[in-house]
Amino acid sequence: MNEQIYKLITRMVVAVMAGRHKVVQELYEQYLRERYLYVSLKELLESKKAG
Repeated sequence: MNEQIYKLITRMVVAVMAGRHKVVQELYEQYLRERYLYVSLKELLESKKAG
């Protein structure tokens, strides 16, 4: 894993401890994109609207 992934995981752990579930969800989506080259359905729909 690269350094960016470790930073995202650390930020997720801190956000969970702080009770900031919305932030955790956003960080998890970033993690998936970094780790698996993941594109969310939301991003696909937004790109289709723009195009």
